[in-house]
Amino acid sequence: MNLKLGIMAVMGVTGGLLSATAEEAQPSSFFHEAFERPSEWSANPYAQRVAGEGLAGSWALKVDVPPGRTNADARIVHDLAVGGLKRGAILCVEAMMRGRDIVRTAAPPYFGPKLMLHLTTRSGYEYYGEQRKACGTYDWRKFTACLRVPDDIQKLELHVGLQNATGTLWVDEVNITLLPPLPEPAVAAASPSFHPTTRFRGVMSGRAMAETDFADLKGWGVNLIRYQMNGKVKDLDTPEKYQAWLERQMAALDQSLVLAKKYGMKVVIDLHKGPGMRISEVGSNLLSWDKKDQDTLVETWRRLAARYRGNSAVWGYDILNEPRENDYVYEAGGALDWNRLALRLARAIRDLDPDTPIVVEPAMIAHPDGLSMLVPLPVTNVIYSIHVYNPSAFTHQGVKRNKETGLLAYPGMIDGEQWNRERLRKALAPAVEFQRKYGVPIYVGEFSAIRWAPGAERWLEDAISLFEEYGWDWTYHAFREWDGWSVEHEGDYGQPARLVATTPRRDLLLHYFQKNGK
Repeated sequence: MNLKLGIMAVMGVTGGLLSATAEEAQPSSFFHEAFERPSEWSANPYAQRVAGEGLAGSWALKVDVPPGRTNADARIVHDLAVGGLKRGAILCVEAMMRGRDIVRTAAPPYFGPKLMLHLTTRSGYEYYGEQRKACGTYDWRKFTACLRVPDDIQKLELHVGLQNATGTLWVDEVNITLLPPLPEPAVAAASPSFHPTTRFRGVMSGRAMAETDFADLKGWGVNLIRYQMNGKVKDLDTPEKYQAWLERQMAALDQSLVLAKKYGMKVVIDLHKGPGMRISEVGSNLLSWDKKDQDTLVETWRRLAARYRGNSAVWGYDILNEPRENDYVYEAGGALDWNRLALRLARAIRDLDPDTPIVVEPAMIAHPDGLSMLVPLPVTNVIYSIHVYNPSAFTHQGVKRNKETGLLAYPGMIDGEQWNRERLRKALAPAVEFQRKYGVPIYVGEFSAIRWAPGAERWLEDAISLFEEYGWDWTYHAFREWDGWSVEHEGDYGQPARLVATTPRRDLLLHYFQKNGK
């Protein structure tokens, strides 16, 4: 049986499934609907149960929106039970659908035919799992969507039909499967007063670091560098090409570790590009579901662990930058979802290196919310890492080559919410809860606000002060990588960047770096 899976978190697709490991658990049926009995499926005026038009002449749901109804919402919403659902479980919905003359009447890509799981949490967050869209005319096809369960799920809905689209859609054989999570490790929950102390404050490296860079950072007071194993080579689609690339990366890292020791700094080895993985527009790794690519990733970390175990300059192994679980396809004994793949990687490392911390980022591109869906690994000395760019409409404004007509300021109204230090605190709450529940350290591997964002210095102050309050180690993104994130450049949006002696953002970082000496 093959299940094509995907999880979306506000149009960010992620997913995962079980593998043939000691942690494997059998999936179970969660919900089934063949439209053979009267129910709320006919409640929408555009929808009706029809006999003889389904698969093999069975019953089906028929949704018909005439042309000209540009804003029609022809969805049926069905409430699903949430009792017994656990953190990290995956709900996978599949249905057979057929379309005739379906036309999307509004621009957003999530409009059109609808097969969607929607959940809300007690803390007010919403997540969506939605199928790939197909408009036009087509015969019966299987469509799938998945959603990973957070720990505080409150409400779960199944949406079927058409949204902002015209045409006719037939739906039959809706099935939802529950895929259990990894077992939670038997660890004592931390006390609510768990309060570690920030010890490491630093920067994320640019793509090449000379000795002058290390000397400058030493003068700044930096004691930690998140070192990107990165490169602009796009053709790494075979294990041989990837291992050749890795060899070059390790040679450069060797030199940087010598300099790190000389200048009294620690290094996080950040595997910024994984084998067989595409890089998204925001720089995240779209996980490969080819088993040979995952095997190559395991072999990569075996090589890294064997080479750098016992190296006093290495602070941790960041096993993959911003993983994202797109379009997972389950095959027995095949590729793993991220939670299980991370466990496989951690065990491979521990076979060779029992001591060096392993840094794990959640699959929602290291977003703090991702920790609410991650099960801690039953492996010693694991650090859980998040990347903080909340709200991205502020921190990334003007980054994606889109011309800004008016810049957003912080503190201020952003995406319909008042963003300030307390709103930022709320965004970090899933990481705080994860830390307190499991008694594990949190490391902020990346955070930043683009230099021309009005209030960037204030945002950095609020973010860092919260990291310090929670005792998290952190590295600023990024040092001499691109002038947009640089704290050594200034210049308004749309104007050339100017290298200057100091900036308020640089002074702010240096203020906190000085705490390293204490």
